[in-house]
Amino acid sequence: MTHRFGGTGRPPERHPSAARLSDISLRHLNAFLAVADALSFTDAASRLSSNQPALTRSIQRLEGHMGLRLFHRTTRQVSMTPAGEKLRDELQVLLPLFEKALSPESTVSELRLGFSWLLPDAWVHDAIGRFEEETRVRVELKQLDDVGAGVARSALDVAILRGHTHRGGMKATRVSSEQYVAVVSHRHPLAARSRLDWDELAEHALIVNEAAGPVTEHDWGLGPLRIALRCLNFDECIESAAAGKGLGVVPELALRRTVHPSVNFVPLRGGPRVPVALIQPVQGSHPLANRFVRIVQDTLAPGHRRDLSTGLRPVGTTPR
Repeated sequence: MTHRFGGTGRPPERHPSAARLSDISLRHLNAFLAVADALSFTDAASRLSSNQPALTRSIQRLEGHMGLRLFHRTTRQVSMTPAGEKLRDELQVLLPLFEKALSPESTVSELRLGFSWLLPDAWVHDAIGRFEEETRVRVELKQLDDVGAGVARSALDVAILRGHTHRGGMKATRVSSEQYVAVVSHRHPLAARSRLDWDELAEHALIVNEAAGPVTEHDWGLGPLRIALRCLNFDECIESAAAGKGLGVVPELALRRTVHPSVNFVPLRGGPRVPVALIQPVQGSHPLANRFVRIVQDTLAPGHRRDLSTGLRPVGTTPR
C-alpha cells in the first residue's frame, strides 16, 4: 500500500506560507538524511533518538515545503524518488559545511580562564572537561595576580575571583563560597593549635594580600587590626608567613596542597565564608563565556556534583 499524504496519492500542494525557508530547520534536513541513509523510518528514528511519528512529520514538512515527494513508502520498504536522490546528494555536501560554519571551533580555538592563586579543586576540572568535550574548544589556564585587570584588558576571557566582585564593566556570577584557614610559620606558637577562632586573629600581627586576597581589611570584621605587612600576591603571603612576619588567611583547600614546607595551616572557626565568582566583561565577552558559566553552575548543582570535600556550596547569581 502506497503511503498517502492527507488521504491522496499526491504530495501536498505548496502553500505560500509553507514556502518560507524559515519553516525548515536543520532538524528536518538531518531527519531526511537519516531516512535516506537507512531507508527505514524505524532505524532512522532510533539513530536520531527520536520516534517514528515525529520523524514522519519532519519528512512531510520538508516534502510540503518543496512540493515534491522524496520517498516512496510501502508497508514493506522505503525507497527514494529521483527528487530525494538529488536532495540527498546536495545535502551530503552542503550540510556538513553549514554545520561547520556554525560550530564554535570554526572561529574560536580557546577560552582563557584566569585565576590568581590556588585554583579551586575538582569542580573546576570537571567543568573544564565537560566544556571542552561539548564545544571542542580548549580551555587555557592563565595565572595572574589581578584577574580583574586581566579581564578588563582582554588578556582573559573568564576569571575566577574570590571576595568582592563589584568591578566596573564586569559581569560577576557567584558560583560558590570557601572556608578559610590561617597560615602561620611552623615556628609560630599557634602552629601547634588544631583550631583557631576567627576573633583570635585580631590579637596577632596579620598579613593582608591587597591585590589578590579574598578578604580585605574591611572584611575581617575584627575592629582595629595589627597589619604587619601588605603583600601583592599569594606567594608573597605564604613566604611572609613562613618568615614569621605575621598570620595570613588562605582557602581551606590549602590543607590538601603541598604549598610550603615552613608553614602550617590551622582551621578557623567562626570566620566568614568567602564568595567565589566567575567574572567576564559586559561588552565584548567571549562567545562561549556564558556557556562555560552555565556548565560550572550545573557542575555545582545539587544532584550533579560529587562530594568533593571542598567546603563549597552552590549559591545564586549576582544581579547585573
